[in-house]
Amino acid sequence: MKRTLIALAVMIGLFSLLGSPGQPIGSPEFVSSATDSATFPGNRKSHTYYLRGLSHYHSGERAEALKSFEKAQSYDPESAMIAYQIGKTQLELGEFGKAFESLNKAGEFGKGNFEIQRYVAQVYLSLGQFSRAAPYLENAIELNPKWSDGYRMLAGIYRQEGDTLAAARTLERLLEQFPADLFMHLNVAQFYVEADRAEEAVLHLESVKELAVDDPELFLFIASVYAKAGSYDDAIDNYRLHLLEYPEAERALIPLVAAYKKAGRLSDAIAYFSGRVAEDPASVSLRLLLGEVYALDGQEERGLEVWKQAIKDIPESDPDRVSKALRLHYRLASYYEEKEDYEAAIATLEQAAGYPPDETSDVLAINFQLGILHRLVGNYEESSTSFIKILEAVESLDEGGRTAANEIAKNSRYNLAANYDLMGKDEQAEEELKKTLEKDPDFSEASNYLAYFYAVRGRNLDKALELVKRALEKEHSNAAFIDTLGWVYYKLGRYEEALEKLLEADSAIEDPVIADHLGDTFEALGQTDKAAEAWRRSLELAAQELEEDGSHGMDPSYQSKEVKRKLEEAMQGSSDLAGDE
Repeated sequence: MKRTLIALAVMIGLFSLLGSPGQPIGSPEFVSSATDSATFPGNRKSHTYYLRGLSHYHSGERAEALKSFEKAQSYDPESAMIAYQIGKTQLELGEFGKAFESLNKAGEFGKGNFEIQRYVAQVYLSLGQFSRAAPYLENAIELNPKWSDGYRMLAGIYRQEGDTLAAARTLERLLEQFPADLFMHLNVAQFYVEADRAEEAVLHLESVKELAVDDPELFLFIASVYAKAGSYDDAIDNYRLHLLEYPEAERALIPLVAAYKKAGRLSDAIAYFSGRVAEDPASVSLRLLLGEVYALDGQEERGLEVWKQAIKDIPESDPDRVSKALRLHYRLASYYEEKEDYEAAIATLEQAAGYPPDETSDVLAINFQLGILHRLVGNYEESSTSFIKILEAVESLDEGGRTAANEIAKNSRYNLAANYDLMGKDEQAEEELKKTLEKDPDFSEASNYLAYFYAVRGRNLDKALELVKRALEKEHSNAAFIDTLGWVYYKLGRYEEALEKLLEADSAIEDPVIADHLGDTFEALGQTDKAAEAWRRSLELAAQELEEDGSHGMDPSYQSKEVKRKLEEAMQGSSDLAGDE
């Protein structure tokens, strides 16, 4: 069975039955004579005007039809069919408010009439009024439990409204009549998955398996549900069944590794992937995953050796040699980075950079990661060189290529500016930040950075205020941006406003720079004791940050020695005051 079985049919069925929202449904031709006579228990005048209304209606005379139906209703005000015809005609005349009122009456008067309930539901559905249709569908199903389309439409409504649990329960009622319906079991299972009830979804998967369908997509879906339900052995079996048809499908291979790990079967995983690699030694995906499994099993050296050997084994004649090698180099570099062995990560990526790239994207990706790693170890010149290479490569692209590479170019220029700032090259840092904002005025991080850059140096403060407010329009709760705003206010001498913003930022995150700014603001307001406490906390946070991360990422404007000096002076001042007393 080579078709995708798990595409849900519920909503498709709903709209195919109803047509597009806003499209009126047909007239009630199928209402039986029994229904008609039940609607009109011998009231000749109402029946006469009703039939006259139908005649006008079928002749296209909607206004005349409405007059006749309303006259009929005056003689029989509780007739469900008359109320229905009035509502339908009002809809077609555009009198929507009155139409809904009439349809509600029709549904209320005809609660015991399956045809009426069905019609009113379908009118609401055809207009996209799903929540109004639901109770009428429920009534219709109760009156006729064998109406299968009603269950499907009701399930579709519940899913449309986000209540996938109710959708699953509704289709389960229909499954009592059609227990061998494969698609319905799959729909119910999918609804339970969406409702985060994987255990109940599994029950339906057991029914699906009994139907002996061998569709690769089905196996993948079943595997993912088993994994969510914690049935990892069953998940493994089904991922492997999918891989029989699609041997290199990463959407099955990657979760298969996770399932082996969670099942505590890493030795089985090693055996499986070793066998797969032996069958297909040219597959980079399989080599990568074999290395991953060794690493997960604590055999990291063997995993690294698998990846390194895979690079060596790529034939020179392989047309995909570069892309395959880059994948392996990236993974090796990522491994070293995870272990904080940045020098090894850099060396690995520099090897990758030595390949003649067959796509500009390779140049961009390699140099961006190199730029970040060089900066982590304080190699700011090398880091800047990597980012400059990216910008030069992007400039050499055609217009379409530059557009596609816009995001990495933007972030490269931003990181280049940060490097210049860290190296004390103020003019270059300011220039690159301005260029970044010229190309993307909505880049809030760059707006904040330039605002803070000006605030630290005490210049262009009005421009700094404009920039940081623009950044906060995009991210109004960003504590770093709020700190910048407070620091700009401080530099402008607006100390009360500065204090308000800095307290807000300080309550959001614990950061030595924010605490330092808060201390300076308290001092400016004459609150020396609070200033001293803020500076003391700033030094504690800085020491903690230095212990955890080294100097990486520390604001270059932050100077622990200067904070210590301010704290000592504040404490000395307090001591002098106490002595004077």
